[in-house]
Amino acid sequence: PPLFLKRPGGAPRPPLAGAVRERLAARGAAADAARDAALARARAGELRQQRFDAITAELAAALVDGSPCPVCGALGHPDPTEVRADHVGKDEELAAEARAARREAAASEAARRLAGLTERVRTLRATLLRVPDSLPAAVAERSAASPVDPVRELLDELRGTLLDESVLLDDATSPGSADHAPGSADRDSDDPDSAERGSAGHDSAKPGGGGPEPAERIATELDAVAAAFTVAAREATAAARDLPGAEAGLAALADAETRAHAELATHRSEQRQAGLRAAAARERAARALAKVPAALRDPARLVARVDAVAAFALACGQAEQAVRAARQAAGEVSRAEAAAVAAAAEAGFADPAAALAARRDADWLADAERRVREHREDRVRVLSRLQDPELAETAAGPPAPLDERERAAADARAAHERALAAAATAAERARRLAALVDEYAAAHAALAPRRTAADRLRALADLAAGRGGNQHGMPLSSYVLAARLEEVAQAASQRLAAMSGGRYTLVHDAGERRDRRRRAGLGLLVEDAWTGRSRPTATLSGGETFQAALSLALGLADVVSAESGGHAIDALFVDEGFGTLDPDSLDEVMNVLDELRSGGRLVGVVSHVADLRLRIPTQIQVHKGPNGSTVETTI
Repeated sequence: PPLFLKRPGGAPRPPLAGAVRERLAARGAAADAARDAALARARAGELRQQRFDAITAELAAALVDGSPCPVCGALGHPDPTEVRADHVGKDEELAAEARAARREAAASEAARRLAGLTERVRTLRATLLRVPDSLPAAVAERSAASPVDPVRELLDELRGTLLDESVLLDDATSPGSADHAPGSADRDSDDPDSAERGSAGHDSAKPGGGGPEPAERIATELDAVAAAFTVAAREATAAARDLPGAEAGLAALADAETRAHAELATHRSEQRQAGLRAAAARERAARALAKVPAALRDPARLVARVDAVAAFALACGQAEQAVRAARQAAGEVSRAEAAAVAAAAEAGFADPAAALAARRDADWLADAERRVREHREDRVRVLSRLQDPELAETAAGPPAPLDERERAAADARAAHERALAAAATAAERARRLAALVDEYAAAHAALAPRRTAADRLRALADLAAGRGGNQHGMPLSSYVLAARLEEVAQAASQRLAAMSGGRYTLVHDAGERRDRRRRAGLGLLVEDAWTGRSRPTATLSGGETFQAALSLALGLADVVSAESGGHAIDALFVDEGFGTLDPDSLDEVMNVLDELRSGGRLVGVVSHVADLRLRIPTQIQVHKGPNGSTVETTI
């Protein structure tokens, strides 16, 4: 028999078993390479984070006395940050990044090799299934007398070989398989080239010592089939029945491998994106750190703020836990209520309250059992008496009105049950009321001192607000401001006396009048030196009112200057009001303003009075026109 089956082109059939073994080894190498790449990438991320945490130490190491600090700008560096023992330098970070890149490249190469071997296995399998179409003519002639088609028989034998390859696949993926040994040592190694050695170890796994190739076994078994045709046909038929399951398993394995490759590519993409996001976050953090003001870099203040934030976070966490506990308790209460309603309905009650009302104690149950027992005994006695012939004649007569008596008995039982339920409810209410009596007495006793304290605080608040026992009807704030108003009135009286020829002065109103301003404690009166009486400011004429208002403004400016340590109010603007003054009053007002101006103050007058144009040389005139207003300045 031939050692290799020939295809139409005359080339030997590819060794499918060896390709499967190489594919298994490549799959283990790809898994190990992917795992090593993930570990290397994680290690590089940890080193990058450690270096970012120690960036302060690197900046401190670069400081030189006399050179400005890149953070605060100071020339002196009395206490620079020391480099810690676990400090990570830039070289270590770059080395870890390069190691991760090499292992990722090795993982990609292993994945590509696995994909190539997978495609090779599929091609060899398809070729193997097409072998029956290229059988030699000698084999067909030797089996021509057989009742079974030799091509069909050879196809079944080849499918059996595929089942043997599935067994090899299961053996190779078992925990004790040697195909995974090369990658196990590389996973625990930090050598940068461990991924390449792991891949080489997997590539070197060959299917040695596993017996003859499937094609050789098929060629050998063809002679055995010719000698024992009947037994081979029966075994081939059984193998044909198992073929769909094997093909389905192989297809499922191929689909699982495809999904695994897709998931691996997705994970690598997500890992790269996460690295980019982390780098961007580190850059943003560095920029934000550079923008932090120097005042916020005080360690004591930062520690205090961190403690405050931690306390707030703890409070928020406790609040969230309380909310979750409340929600959980509410859910448990709802479920308990639903279970109680369901149990009450199952027991024949309208609601749980009715079920609780129908609850009986042990004494009642014992009495009920006793009455049931007595009823059974009475029934036995009655039945025995009914056996008497004399009672038989009575039973033959018309029946007694049992329905009415049963209804009456049922009504009596219902009334009895209601009475028992009412008694239980009344007892429960009496117990609760008795407990509430003690609670009410304790609460009432504790309320007396609190009520006394509340009354005292309410009286004090009314006194401060100008109500209650406040004889002056003046709030505390107005009482304090009244002293300032007296000072302003005294300062304004000097100005008003000069403007009015010594006739008027202003005084604080401390009388008993109860208008809105009097209750606020901000009332004023005008003392008329000609009449010797005080009268309200509302009795002044328009010009006199303007003089009083101007005097108050000047007096307020004087008081403010005195209270502010002698800082004078250098500018004063007076708007309108001059038209209400007679010529003599206007002269008095202008004399006062001239005194202010001669004392170094700037006095601005806004008015339409024509006489003021002759008195004030420095003017700013606004002229209206159809195209807008114009400003003319005269100095």
